[in-house]
Amino acid sequence: MTPNAGTPYSGAGFSCDCQTGDGTTVITVCGEVDIRAAEEIQDRLVRDGLGPVRVRLDLGGVTFMAVAGLAVLLHAADLCRDRGMDLTLVASPQVMKVIDLIHTTAGLADHLIPAGAGGSPPTQAAGAENAYVDR
Repeated sequence: MTPNAGTPYSGAGFSCDCQTGDGTTVITVCGEVDIRAAEEIQDRLVRDGLGPVRVRLDLGGVTFMAVAGLAVLLHAADLCRDRGMDLTLVASPQVMKVIDLIHTTAGLADHLIPAGAGGSPPTQAAGAENAYVDR
């Protein structure tokens, strides 16, 4: 994979890295996702993530996510669905908590992989109940 160019926002406790290779763009996010960080993720997704066939949004290192981050996830799901692209979300417990609190799990459950669960997403037949590690 090769890193994509750009000047990222790197606020306190936040980093966002984007690499593309073999038809997949991996956007790795760590730290706190506030509104400015969510804007950076959105920019990366639109600028770097929509060329390949697959997008993997790795949020396994996210320690806090504001509602603006959830909006980015919903937008990512819509963009990928509209363009016929596969989307995988790797979610930390903090991200899973926000998704669960907002009651939008049904829209993202087919894409979720709990952080540390390996590389394959849950099947559609598994549904939301198998997308969580510990609740």
